[in-house]
Amino acid sequence: ADGIARIVETSLGSIRGEVTISVPPAFGAAVVAPRIAVLARQYPQLTIRLTGEARQASLDRREADIAIRLSRPVEGDLTLLKLTEILFRAYASPDYLSTRLRDDWQFIGSDGETGRSPQQEELQRLAGPSGFRAWASDVLMQLALARGGGGIAMLPDFLTPEENGLVPVFPDRPPLMREAWLVVHNDLRRSPPVRVVIDHLKRSFRQAAQGAPPDPIL
Repeated sequence: ADGIARIVETSLGSIRGEVTISVPPAFGAAVVAPRIAVLARQYPQLTIRLTGEARQASLDRREADIAIRLSRPVEGDLTLLKLTEILFRAYASPDYLSTRLRDDWQFIGSDGETGRSPQQEELQRLAGPSGFRAWASDVLMQLALARGGGGIAMLPDFLTPEENGLVPVFPDRPPLMREAWLVVHNDLRRSPPVRVVIDHLKRSFRQAAQGAPPDPIL
């Protein structure tokens, strides 16, 4: 039944209806939402539903039409598009680092759905026996904890930690790199509204990588 629904939707010729995008919450707020806002002006009959969730929504069960994931899927009848690379580094406030010896450092860990993420594994290696002072399931809360002097957090570059008053804890250590992938079920990739969203995101990320200004809001 889900497959039939996808085929029917693909046959629609006009840019109308609703497209649901599942995306990690912080990446969705900082990176995807500003890009998607343009489409609301260009296509008044198109509705975009952004769903911020750390789990992986099932495209087979139509939990989302498009998913943005921080790892490349290896299973499913899916079309994949690499959008960008995300760099993670350990950050803390300058006051925190200047008032504590290395043996006294405490770390801010990820729990919940992100508790087994590569960035959490990297932070555990850096922490060693020092341990964790605080835990948070959302990277925005981790950023707030680090800004408040709560310890050392592993933060992505799209949150611009330096502009939030934080500094890299291990500046000579290479950052952890993760990839952001756009994923769509093959039955839906030619659906006109889904295709519009995919093409817009692809163009927007390509322009950002090339240093070009974003498309104007019409």
